[in-house]
Amino acid sequence: MHQPNIKTEATWQKIAMDNVSVVLMIRGMIEEMFGTVANMESEDATVLLRGPELKHDGEAILAALRNIKLEIDKKAKC
Repeated sequence: MHQPNIKTEATWQKIAMDNVSVVLMIRGMIEEMFGTVANMESEDATVLLRGPELKHDGEAILAALRNIKLEIDKKAKC
């Protein structure tokens, strides 16, 4: 029977937590910098609408950046 390597498992857990922290910082910065223009989904909404994985947060971040770009393009046409 294979015994899990505690050191390796702890390392992966730390890496995963670091990645989550970075994604949360990016989400927060987009919200702070662009406010309602970004129309950033809440974390709860992302989980409900897209799923619980970091890739789903990435999709929400990309959607917010797309919203920002659309607003910039709209203002540039005026």
